[in-house]
Amino acid sequence: MRRAQGAGIALTGLAIVLVAGCGGSSTGPGGRLAISGTVTYKGSPIQSGSIEFVPHPGVKTSGGDMITNGRFRIPADKGLEPGVYTVKISALDTPRATDEPGGLPGKDPVKDTIPAKYNEKSILTKEVKPGETNFEFKLD
Repeated sequence: MRRAQGAGIALTGLAIVLVAGCGGSSTGPGGRLAISGTVTYKGSPIQSGSIEFVPHPGVKTSGGDMITNGRFRIPADKGLEPGVYTVKISALDTPRATDEPGGLPGKDPVKDTIPAKYNEKSILTKEVKPGETNFEFKLD
């Protein structure tokens, strides 16, 4: 009976170690790396926006995430392989509601509140390397 209890305790301990070891990995399939960071514009966190990593030649992965309260996070299973990327950051202006029934958005075009040099004509680049996957973007 004691032998069975000892084996049960050992198996439970092994299961806990295996589960704990699987949880916090920052490397995903194909060597993808989890990416995270912060984004500010004129000193304030971007409340709602998006970030996109566009690969340079020779890099096979691309990725992105929504920015919420100045933070973004791409998990390892959707992460980026090491390499150089152009980074595009956007924060769209919220369309105003009209006086129409139902408060539908007006006819004003939605515009990006971040200058084009950080999105459609981005000058931002980052190199993703193991151990260097947390980025801070301070846009002016």
